[in-house]
Amino acid sequence: MGFLPISANDNATAPLLVKRVPALHSPDSRQERYRDPANIKRSQADNLFQADEHAARIGLPLDRFVTVAWLLTGTGHLSADAWQRGRNRICQWIRDRGGKVAFIWTHENPTSASGDDIPNTHILVHLPGHISKTAFARQVETAFDALDGGVDVQPRVIGDNDDTRLNYMIKGASQQTCWAYGGRRKRGGQGIVPIKRCGTSQNIGRAAREGAQT
Repeated sequence: MGFLPISANDNATAPLLVKRVPALHSPDSRQERYRDPANIKRSQADNLFQADEHAARIGLPLDRFVTVAWLLTGTGHLSADAWQRGRNRICQWIRDRGGKVAFIWTHENPTSASGDDIPNTHILVHLPGHISKTAFARQVETAFDALDGGVDVQPRVIGDNDDTRLNYMIKGASQQTCWAYGGRRKRGGQGIVPIKRCGTSQNIGRAAREGAQT
């Protein structure tokens, strides 16, 4: 039986050679092939950092850092519908005020000391300069039906501190991926997320970046 060099794997250290064995399962859909419910993959982390750089290049710097604590929202849990509804409300609110929207996000689901899920979402978003930061913070609360403490909106960089927001957002990636970007994996990871774990707005996604190069 032949041998193949094994490819680099973010999540484990493997021998240099591995037997060629048939796959136990072939993913049926693109989503199944792409997603890892327990980790942010290296390709996903790369996409987030490249989207962040592209947003700055096209004049839409991601300058506000939003955290949603889903247990303190009207829905009380993270779901695709709740996330899409809140996200769309924010985007439409910005557009209604003459602004352009760009954002990236990561979902997390760590556990408490007692073993309970603590789902939350981190978002880096562009807030146009002519829009009130206070009004934006209030709108984020409304968009996610937040209870007291359900959302937190901060500048991306506070004072003279280093810009580490995006490094923090990928702490659910493998240690190798975190190290590649100067961060550190959160011990134990960031839990199982049953929906798409991270992503970008369409205008700074892969297709938009490739189109900008042609």
